[in-house]
This record gives sequence, structure tokens and C-alpha cells, in this order.
Amino acid sequence: MAKIIDGENNLAVWKQAGQFLENNGNSVFNLILTVNEPTQFDQEWLSLYDPNKLVNKAPSVENVIKTIFPYQLLRDDKDANFIYNCYKRAHRLSKLRRHWGTYFLRMISYGPGEINQLQRIIDAASSTTSTWKGSYYIHITDPSLESNVRPFGGPCLQYIQISMSDINTLNLTAVYRNHDYFNRTFGNLLGLSFLLKFICRESNKDVGTICCHSMHAFYGSSNRNFKKLLAGDTN
Repeated sequence: MAKIIDGENNLAVWKQAGQFLENNGNSVFNLILTVNEPTQFDQEWLSLYDPNKLVNKAPSVENVIKTIFPYQLLRDDKDANFIYNCYKRAHRLSKLRRHWGTYFLRMISYGPGEINQLQRIIDAASSTTSTWKGSYYIHITDPSLESNVRPFGGPCLQYIQISMSDINTLNLTAVYRNHDYFNRTFGNLLGLSFLLKFICRESNKDVGTICCHSMHAFYGSSNRNFKKLLAGDTN
């Protein structure tokens, strides 16, 4: 049976989900999160709820966000083409790049044809005049890749759907096949929120809700560390 957790902002929803995981043996299937006000953001969250401060090799919240969206460029009000080109150039120069790339790279340069899925959605949403036409998909996985038949291999994010609740509002749904609530989930929620904010900015739409479906949810650290992270006790 699916567990649905609904809340105001990313922090509140992630904390509720974390407490649910703690109470249910650190392994649950079909954990569904709904964030009603995804644009709420406090810069202090990146420091207080950073797993890297508790586990040296854990990714920082900020780095997880950047795999989904380069939020500093949005904050600096850069235009879409600048963001796309800047990110692709940075990825080419990065010594940490993976063979399948980051999630954002797959959104803007997918497959052999380097399709910009994100811009296609922005263009479609900008011109849509009826909500029944307003459902768009961003593919992350590639059927030709071995990762698609691994039980829990990367990439964990499977796809993103953008939908309309009314003609002026866009919502985002993301599906993860394996989701680490210690190392990744809070950063992922923030990254998805910045992504939706960008899409809405470029298509002149209002930001709606975010829904995140973790097909398998767990926390990849000790219970002690996870409790400290949920409490913001990382100093």
C-alpha cells in the first residue's frame, strides 16, 4: 500500500517522510510526497540539513540540487540559452562527470541527437490553450542502456512529468525507483522545485505543486546520523 505525505514546503515534507521511514524499518515501497508550496526556500537549509557534515563522503545538499538544476544561474536571472550552454560547458570540463551524465544534462541534451527536452516542454507549455493538452514528459533513462535492467542502479530518477491543473499553473511529478532519504532526497526535492520554477518562468505560468514518488525509499546511513540530519543537528 502506498504512503502519501502531504505538506507545505520541501523541508516539512522531507522531515515527515524521514520520520515515517524511521518508524517502518528503513525500507518502504511507494512513498509519495506532495509539496504544496515548492518555492519556499531558506538558504540556511543547505547548511543545517547537509549530510556531508555528518558523513564525509556524502554529497552536499547543494551538489545534489545541481544535478537536477543549476539553481545559482536561476537566482542570477540568467536566460535559458545561457543556462543550457553554461551547464553543458561545465559538464564537459568536469572531472567528476559520469558516463550517463547528470539529470539536468539529460534534460537538455538527451540521446545521440542531443535533444533539449526541457526547451520543448517550455515551448509547448507557452503555447498550450487547453489543459487536456498540458501533459509533458522528460525522459531520464534510455532503453538501450544496461542501467534500465539493474534493480537499483543509476540513474535513480526515471522520468519527470509536467502537467496543468489549470491553464495558468504547472505541476511537476518525479518518479524515483530507489531513493536515499539521507543522502539525496532533500536535495532532489529542492532541485525539482528550482526546475519547476524555471519552467514556469520561461513559459509565463504559475508554480503549482510537486509530487515525488519513491518506488523504494530508505536512508543510507546510521539511524543516529539520520536522526541528527532530520533535526538539523549537523554542526
